[in-house]
Amino acid sequence: LFYRTLMRKPTATIEDAVRALSRYMGGPQEWMDFDADARFLKSKGVEIPKAMLEKKDDPLTQGVSTHMFMKALGVKGGFMYRFFPNNQRYALREAMTLGIVPGNVFMAQTLNGNEMLGLLIKIIEIRNDKEDKQYRSMIKSWGKIRNSLPKEREEDERKKGINSLEAHP
Repeated sequence: LFYRTLMRKPTATIEDAVRALSRYMGGPQEWMDFDADARFLKSKGVEIPKAMLEKKDDPLTQGVSTHMFMKALGVKGGFMYRFFPNNQRYALREAMTLGIVPGNVFMAQTLNGNEMLGLLIKIIEIRNDKEDKQYRSMIKSWGKIRNSLPKEREEDERKKGINSLEAHP
């Protein structure tokens, strides 16, 4: 329900970005107060600046959203982004370089809910490309565990429709 409502919002807010990020990082999916979402992110090592939390109802801009998502998801970026890690301008420029946002956006440009979710998804995809090796090793170890299961259990899994490893990359 949260994502469906967000996709239809004409203007996303800072609160929407914090809630979406919290849910992506494993926070509770049910609706809770904004401060609880911010505390959850802090427990995961994502510090949202207090000034930003106080402006939770303000429209979400390209600069704020790109900076928040890239920093929270650990996208390292290039030299200038690393040299000025708390700068929205360099976060947005790095996002342009990585192809996350088009080159014609500007920092104060507001986002609707659908655009905000698209931005979050693109940053997650960039991050996951770098973690692909970890994912593949996890799949391999799952295969070893699965191969050690008794034959009856394997037949039960097939009846339930659980895919074999060949279906995964």
